[in-house]
Amino acid sequence: MKSAIILRNIILLFLICSISALCQWNIDVVNNSGNVGLYSSIDFDSTGNPHIVYQNASSHDLQYSRWDSLGWVVELVSAGSSSIRYGQYCDIKLDKDGYPHISYLDSRYPSSAAGPCYSYKNESGWHHNRDYIWDGVSTIGSYCSIDLYYDIGSDITIPFIAFQFKGLCMAKKDTSGNIVWERIDASSATGRWTSIGVLNQDNIFISYYDVNGQDLKLAFYNGIGWTTEIIDTTGNSGMYSSLELDENGNPLITYYQILPGETEGRLVYTTWNNR
Repeated sequence: MKSAIILRNIILLFLICSISALCQWNIDVVNNSGNVGLYSSIDFDSTGNPHIVYQNASSHDLQYSRWDSLGWVVELVSAGSSSIRYGQYCDIKLDKDGYPHISYLDSRYPSSAAGPCYSYKNESGWHHNRDYIWDGVSTIGSYCSIDLYYDIGSDITIPFIAFQFKGLCMAKKDTSGNIVWERIDASSATGRWTSIGVLNQDNIFISYYDVNGQDLKLAFYNGIGWTTEIIDTTGNSGMYSSLELDENGNPLITYYQILPGETEGRLVYTTWNNR
C-alpha cells in the first residue's frame, strides 16, 4: 500500500513538472521606440487579441498598440510636445465593435494646468474630445479611468470617466452628446487612483483612494443617487486600485497596501458578493 502511494506521488510530481515545463510566460516587446510604456492599460477584443494604450515619455505622445495576425500595430493617438504632454493615467476600453475608447491626462507646461481628456476610434479614424471635461486652462486633477455602456435604444456607446478634481468626480456624454459631470465625494483629499466599472446606467462603481484617511473607498450609483463607503482601513490602503465587475455585477478590487510599521507594501484583492 505504501509503495502504491509513493508511486502515485511520483507520477503526480512528474505530471506537475511536465505541465510546468510546457506552461511558460511568453514575453513580447510591443514597442521599443523611445521611452515608451508608461501608464499602460490593456483590454481584449472578442477574438482575444490585446489592445494597449500607453505614454511615450520621450515625445510626450499617447500611443496605442494592437495585435493582429501579422504582429503588433502601433498608432499615434495624440501627438505631444515639450509644452503639451499627453498620456498620463491613460485607460482603455473597447466598444462592442472592438474600437478603442481612451481617457487620459492632458498636461501643460510650464503652467501646470492639467485635465482629463477622451479619445476614441471608429471606422473613420480617431476623434478627440480634449474639452470633454476640461477648459484647457484650469488644473482640475487627474487619476482618470474609463468604462463604457452601450445604449441599445439609441445605438450609442456612452463613455463614463472618473477623475479627481477637489474630490471624486465622474463625467459622461449622454445620448444627445451633452457633457454631464458631477462631484461624488467632495473631500478635497480624495479621488485619487480611480477605477470605474459600469454595469448599466443605474449601476456604477468607482474605487478610489482617500489621502487623509489613507483608506480604500468605493462609490456606488444605484439609479437614484450615490453612496460612498470605506472598504479597507488597514494601514495605508487603496493606492493604485483597479476595479472590475464579475458576471453578477459585483465589484472586484485590487490595490496597494502598506501595513502599520512596515516600509514595503503588498498587493491586496477584495471582493463583495452580496450587493
